[in-house]
Amino acid sequence: MRKNLATSLRAIAKQSRFLALAHFRDFRLLRQSLRSLLAMTSLAISLFLIGCASIQPPPGGPEDKTPPMLDTVMPHQRELNVQRDSKIHFFFKRNIDRNSFTSSLSITPYLNGVVKYKWSGYDEVTITLPEQMRENTTYVVTLSKDLRTLRNAPLLAPIQIVFSTGNIIDTGRIAGTMLPPLNIGAPTDLSNISIFAYDLSEHSADTLNVHTTRPDFLSQPSSKGTFEFKAMKTGHTYRIVALIDEFRNYVFDPGIDAFGVANKDVVLTTPEDTSIHIRMAPKSDSVKPALQDFDPVDVYHLRAKFSEAMDSATARSDAFILKDSAAGYVPILSVYRDNIERKPSLFTLLLSKPMIDDKVYILDIAKPLVHDFAGNQGSDSSVPIHFSAPKLRDTFPPPRFIGFEFSDSSKGIAQAFDMRMNFTDAVDTLAIEQNLHLVDSTGKENSLIFKWIDGTKIRIQSKDELVANTFYKLTLDGKMVRSPLPSYVEKYKDTLYRVRFFTGDNREFGIISGEVSLADRTKETDTTKKITIQLLTSDGVVFRVVNLPIGKLGYIFEKVPRGKYRVRGWIGSAKEYDPGSVIPFRFGEPSGDYPDAIDVRPRWTVEKVNFEIK
Repeated sequence: MRKNLATSLRAIAKQSRFLALAHFRDFRLLRQSLRSLLAMTSLAISLFLIGCASIQPPPGGPEDKTPPMLDTVMPHQRELNVQRDSKIHFFFKRNIDRNSFTSSLSITPYLNGVVKYKWSGYDEVTITLPEQMRENTTYVVTLSKDLRTLRNAPLLAPIQIVFSTGNIIDTGRIAGTMLPPLNIGAPTDLSNISIFAYDLSEHSADTLNVHTTRPDFLSQPSSKGTFEFKAMKTGHTYRIVALIDEFRNYVFDPGIDAFGVANKDVVLTTPEDTSIHIRMAPKSDSVKPALQDFDPVDVYHLRAKFSEAMDSATARSDAFILKDSAAGYVPILSVYRDNIERKPSLFTLLLSKPMIDDKVYILDIAKPLVHDFAGNQGSDSSVPIHFSAPKLRDTFPPPRFIGFEFSDSSKGIAQAFDMRMNFTDAVDTLAIEQNLHLVDSTGKENSLIFKWIDGTKIRIQSKDELVANTFYKLTLDGKMVRSPLPSYVEKYKDTLYRVRFFTGDNREFGIISGEVSLADRTKETDTTKKITIQLLTSDGVVFRVVNLPIGKLGYIFEKVPRGKYRVRGWIGSAKEYDPGSVIPFRFGEPSGDYPDAIDVRPRWTVEKVNFEIK
């Protein structure tokens, strides 16, 4: 009860301060506040009398996850003719973490200098601005989702208070959507993204430097990716950029902040524009990868580690150089990756001859042949690694086949046969290709196409479509799963690896068809570019791709197996989506997503899967 009494007394004090701040500007507000003050005073007296009669233990209960809630703010929402030297007062219904408040607060247009904070407890704060506000200007005060209560409950959606130092409030609005990224390494968590808008009618587009210039407006996406800017000036032009603002300094830090660039600048010729799509890109990466470390596994296997995650295209024998200080080059037979997801910077090298104890070796890279995910080649400053071979075991287990992609006796396998096969160590690729056989029930063999991803991974495709509703068998002689080392004498597994399956009928598959529409500005796109449309599985894997010329808008995906899919597309000239750039500035390519999952069933055509690219 004492706690409740203290709370009530604090509420009375808060209400009294609120009355003082109001300066009697609003008689109705004054009258309501006086009534509230009288009611709270009566409640406090009652609590005091009850508290004298009995003292109760504090109540228990579950953790309080109630988010921050704003009670009152002054100036009020949409207030006009606010004095230019006014302070800003916040009253909250919950105790607020003070540090989170200061990091969540932004005021646009920005003011030069340091904002001062004066707290009364943890639920009331007064802000003194570093300079006078501009005359006849609409201001937006934003509390971002960084705001938290003392119990660490976060704000669910940004709070924005709009007021004006003049007699009108700007009513322009820009709204848009954050779409899922299309580039490897781009962030997908919307909760940490800030979206900045720069008024190009106040800044020159040619000289705007987002590395040093704070934005004129700030927003954050909702859990569904939608965002909006309010109180913007009609007739002005705005540039929109999304950032993971790691330092919370409201500027772009190259190499630190991941970013997303809108597909165009917005000329707010009407009170509202909703044509913005943004896809996040990875952090800008101009740092070239360097050879960083080595790890001898046995006399024939050596691991090479780079300074960052690497592109799988680096898994090639001529990308690495190993020298014996006495005898010259040691040929590398094969290169592969053990665990790309967990060890993206690591490659395993299979050597043509064993390393010798205490002999000095030099490991180097062919710099133009190694690439990170950003396409950067090996660093010119990358230096060879000199090492003395430790005592290593001179034997290693033979390579083993890991297994087929689907189980034996599977049904409904696509007639356009496509399968991946993995091995535990580098294998003799020619022996594998010569001993993989795909035959039907009559014994007729089907030609296969082999695509080696690295020394342990192969993709197998049928040269021609298989016959519908037919029994097939794929076999591999286990004795042919052998090391490419000519001197390797380990006994190989005498077994026949086999998987049997039945093909489906193409008529048992579904069809997806639709059209893309182009926003007005997008229709002017260079006709040398093309529309790329991707069909993705439910787990985000690209299943099929269609490319259309700019003038053609209809698309179709045939022979789609049962399942749930998504469709997305963009306009560009490269195989991969170009998300744009912040420094130097370059717009992201126009793009769009079909918003819903597509349920594909046999013999069904899902039509009108239409979406807009903008």
